[in-house]
Amino acid sequence: MKSIIFSTPMICAILEGKKTQTRRVIKNAPKLDCRYDGIFYGKDGDGSYYLEYLHNGKPTEKYYSLGKPRYKVGDILWVRETWHLEIDLESDNFSYVYKADGEDYSDCKLLSGKPFVWKPSIHMPREAARLFLKITGVRVERLQNISEADCLNEGIYQMNVDVCYSWEKAKHCYLSPKSAFIALWNSINAKRGYPFDSGVWVWVYEFERVMG
Repeated sequence: MKSIIFSTPMICAILEGKKTQTRRVIKNAPKLDCRYDGIFYGKDGDGSYYLEYLHNGKPTEKYYSLGKPRYKVGDILWVRETWHLEIDLESDNFSYVYKADGEDYSDCKLLSGKPFVWKPSIHMPREAARLFLKITGVRVERLQNISEADCLNEGIYQMNVDVCYSWEKAKHCYLSPKSAFIALWNSINAKRGYPFDSGVWVWVYEFERVMG
């Protein structure tokens, strides 16, 4: 079973049923070429995807293989999230705790005497997983072509005030789902070299929660 990582705000959105899509950068996709008037994508028989440029509405010899997506329809994924192991000193029992639940452990001490510090999602073991997702759809898309509706499916939601969109515990208010999604995307991916306006192509994964 494969795993997938989400930030704490996106874990909250999944738990609340607000997030049913995720976009992941296709790192080997080509940049846009202004000499051509369009691009379409297709899928080969082996499950690989490709891009092909159009000129005057017709396919050209500009063909790029994108390879296969990491996840395919029907895959069950276990979710990595920010976590910690909590031990009951009286019973020697232990349990996992999760940052997305919002509990404050700042005053807690570990058995070593060191202060409590959340463990990053990348180090989360399989046995600590509490969320499982089933992939229900896969497609290729230019990030900038995301629709307002899909921004909501990415975990953006309307706050309790008029014309204000954001994501879980965000500090800012945005006038549309897309402007909020752009801010969310850039907060995660701009430092990795993939800001929203860079013209990247992404895998779009649709999913639903399932039992592990």
